Amino acid sequence: MGTKTDFNNLSMTLSFLHNHTISVRIILFFCWFCISLGPAMAAEPFAVEISGIDGLLLENASAALALPNGLVRDGQVEPTWAQRFARQSQGKVAKSLEPFGYYRPAVKTTLEPIEKGTFLLRVDVDPGKPVRVVSLSVALNGEGKEQKILRQWIGAYPLAVGDALRHDLHESWKGDWLVKAADLGFLDARFTAEQILVSIEHNSAQIDLRMETGPLYRFGATTFTDGNGFPDRFLQRYLAYSAGEAFSETKVARTQANFFDADLFHSANIRVDRSLSSGLQVPVNVELVPLPRYQLRPGVGYGTDTGGRVSLRFRNNNLLSLGHRLESDLLFAERRKAAVGRYLMPVGIQIDNLMTFILEYQEEQLDTYQNRALTSGVMLTQSLLRNLKLSLYLNLSQEYFRFADEDGKTTTLVMPGVRLVKRRWKMIGQGRAASGYSWKLEVRGASTSLGSDVSLLQALVGGHLIVPITSGQKLVLRSEGGTTLQSDFDDVPASMRFFAGGGQSVRGHAYKSLGPTDRDGDVIGGRHLAVASIELEQPLSEKWAAAIFYDCGNAFDNLSDYDLVQSAGVGVLRHTPVGSIRIDLARQLDGKERYRVHLGVGFQW
Repeated sequence: MGTKTDFNNLSMTLSFLHNHTISVRIILFFCWFCISLGPAMAAEPFAVEISGIDGLLLENASAALALPNGLVRDGQVEPTWAQRFARQSQGKVAKSLEPFGYYRPAVKTTLEPIEKGTFLLRVDVDPGKPVRVVSLSVALNGEGKEQKILRQWIGAYPLAVGDALRHDLHESWKGDWLVKAADLGFLDARFTAEQILVSIEHNSAQIDLRMETGPLYRFGATTFTDGNGFPDRFLQRYLAYSAGEAFSETKVARTQANFFDADLFHSANIRVDRSLSSGLQVPVNVELVPLPRYQLRPGVGYGTDTGGRVSLRFRNNNLLSLGHRLESDLLFAERRKAAVGRYLMPVGIQIDNLMTFILEYQEEQLDTYQNRALTSGVMLTQSLLRNLKLSLYLNLSQEYFRFADEDGKTTTLVMPGVRLVKRRWKMIGQGRAASGYSWKLEVRGASTSLGSDVSLLQALVGGHLIVPITSGQKLVLRSEGGTTLQSDFDDVPASMRFFAGGGQSVRGHAYKSLGPTDRDGDVIGGRHLAVASIELEQPLSEKWAAAIFYDCGNAFDNLSDYDLVQSAGVGVLRHTPVGSIRIDLARQLDGKERYRVHLGVGFQW
């Protein structure tokens, strides 16, 4: 009878839930979760509860009371072992507080049996007064005693007279000082005296530290072992040090990173053997395993902007065994075709200092315009500061272009220019940045007095910023701008005009579909450009991510009268070892409420 009544009550309850807005599935899941969680919580056979302290004190005490292996057997704890652990816990907690200057804490423990084989250990702690530093002496001797950085490091000793004694800060500073001394070339640096006299009765500590730097070691000769015939003079450019400089592990590590970043070597192993030192000169051997001298990399992809595409890249990594590089790129896409050849010649001893000779043919077939351009040029790139590059170039180009139903024109330009670029990225995978930034500033021009068909001056700026937020989220900011000074804009070729729209510009609009128009409404490009984008990317897994974005911008002719087109949307990104796949759905926000899908797929081997 009771069973039937319970069943009726359960049926009435389920009927009530079904007729109301509360989801039965959510409640059942919650009940299952609580039922599952209950035994897990109850199954804890020995729990420890600490009161009276917090922060680092609590963290260290909790670590000291970690349960030893074997205390829990078959889900239970023997009373004898529980009582023994409780007795030992007082001394363990007291000892765990000493690194923070507390030498006379009052520790009270209470062992409470919960049920058979299950206990709760309550630990109440009164740390008492900490031991304080009453005298401090830190002395530096040896060849490096006047070294500015080492003296600054001594001045940064973390304890002062009157401070609570902190052994953890003291030991951390000692280790850091030895690392810093070795990185400055004092490889034999050591502590000749280290004394901390603690008076528990007076709650006082006297600290006496004496450091000996030893002699200064310097970089000796560097030898290279490689199997691809790179000349030593070329390889020397990747060294972050010079012979005779003070030895530094940081510079050794930077040198290794330089070889990896060169994209010329499979591996770079740097060996430093002090046993082979001649006096205080430390020799360095760099073992290199180069990539194949000749490389051929095919690629295939599809983009809403370009259509389907195939590409082929050829590279000779060591032309004439001089460390020179010969590169060629072929691109065949539905809307764009290009063939580029580059000869790169190292200049000087800096890694990024290059002289580049370029020959390029490019052809575009867009709804906006059609063009064919042949360009040759020379560019000198110099490294000014770390990650900052200055490029000076001179290009000679001839371009045929045609807009809509207009007659085609051919323009010849002799164009000098200057470009500043800075990049600083923290990478988490091939082609994937976790944080960082890049920016570009470029000024270029042409003049009829130099043989050009048209005179103009153009400035371009661009920036890209990735800001990590939390849990892998990142904020991606992008901007691009440009301006042109020119009186007769009709003779400016299509490649020198500004357009907006597309997957890398203002999404929601077709590639290069935004800009000033002619009398017939056909887009012909503008003198000025302003584009900006903000995007929030959320990782879904190691390889998948989702994003929401907002874009705005346009190309225009008048700086005092322009209209910025806006769009917003969502995207999905898939990372692969040989490329990425991205799909964006963007909606125009200019009242037309049109949607556009942007797809980008690219793979290269």
